[in-house]
Amino acid sequence: RQGPLVQVLGSARRGCSAAPQGEVGRAGGSVAGAQDEVVRQLEVVVKAQHGKIDELRKLLDGSPCGVTAAIAQNDREEIARLEKENSDYRLAVHRLKAELQKARRDNDTLRKANRRLRDMLEHDGRASSPGPSGTLSFGGASIGE
Repeated sequence: RQGPLVQVLGSARRGCSAAPQGEVGRAGGSVAGAQDEVVRQLEVVVKAQHGKIDELRKLLDGSPCGVTAAIAQNDREEIARLEKENSDYRLAVHRLKAELQKARRDNDTLRKANRRLRDMLEHDGRASSPGPSGTLSFGGASIGE
């Protein structure tokens, strides 16, 4: 059994009235009346389709696809933040490595200076001998017994 819309469309294509033969008076009995009925029914269908489209759009906005888009946006923000932190950490590491090299050079310089001073003290200690009073002199300083 066909619905009223299919009957009306079929009748309009053939140029007949939309109503069955016993209902000529109700539908107007003319092709123009059938066309008006088809237009009215199509308007109802179009409105229903628009409503369904809006409903599906709302459903799509609240669907996991919308959630997926939000997750993707959060991931992009997180990646940007992590890249910035990574860059900051790389700069800090570079700066700390430079400071470490400087500290090692300073440490090496101080070791060499300490070695020279120790060698000077040992050299002065061997060169000087105990004096007549029993004092020992190191580079001009005297140590008593």
